[in-house]
Amino acid sequence: MNSQPLIINQNHILGRKKGMLVFIHGNSSSLKIFDHFFEQTNFDHGRIRFDLPGHGDSYRSENLDHYTFKHYIKVVLDIIKNIDDDILLVGNSMGGNLAMEVAPSIPKLKGIVIFGAPPVRKPINVEEAFNPFEYIQYMLSADVPTEMAQAMFSAAMVNQQVVPSVIKDFYRTDPNIRTVAAEEMARDPLSDEVSILDNLKAKKYFLNPLQDPTPNIDYIRSVAGDAEIIDIPECGHYPSLERPDEFNQILRRISGEVFG
Repeated sequence: MNSQPLIINQNHILGRKKGMLVFIHGNSSSLKIFDHFFEQTNFDHGRIRFDLPGHGDSYRSENLDHYTFKHYIKVVLDIIKNIDDDILLVGNSMGGNLAMEVAPSIPKLKGIVIFGAPPVRKPINVEEAFNPFEYIQYMLSADVPTEMAQAMFSAAMVNQQVVPSVIKDFYRTDPNIRTVAAEEMARDPLSDEVSILDNLKAKKYFLNPLQDPTPNIDYIRSVAGDAEIIDIPECGHYPSLERPDEFNQILRRISGEVFG
């Protein structure tokens, strides 16, 4: 039995104009990576972010099915079904994959912004879609020594000042999540996301932080279709934290395009 109610921690800001941005964080992260965007007081559209189960301030569970990709898809869709507005999905890393997976099920989807998450094929084409990253095994390990977490996130980011906040999120996360993720990868839980994007009528955008060591940008360009690819210089895996002014400006421009 769970020791507390199954509560998803959320932060929801109503907008003055139509359109809701839905932010989805990645594995062993939290909604806090979008702090800078949510601190804006002059943004016209609505915003919602949340901690996935086992992350941040959302519930921990003894039922490890609650940490599966399938359950995360359900959580995201359950939140979005209560939003009576046009939707712009914004997903970082695993959150980008979640955004692609849920996109076809959102009738009012107007756009999708993905960063740190190349769309994969079926069966999953890891070696083609991702660059080799020497620390990637620690994102799939329950027990990670502090020095390895420090080395991993330092290598993944340009702005070293924000590394401690990302490490804090990493250790706040239930480590069982990474164990479940490792087991799931062997079972290939993702859809053919390339086909999903090809058939998606909404506007599509890939943010390309030029120093992010994980996605293979040449591969992304080869499968991006009509998506716009936006370069962000001097930036690693977390542009919303590393280059918040540029990130906010990009999303303001995209919001204007997708919501009209």
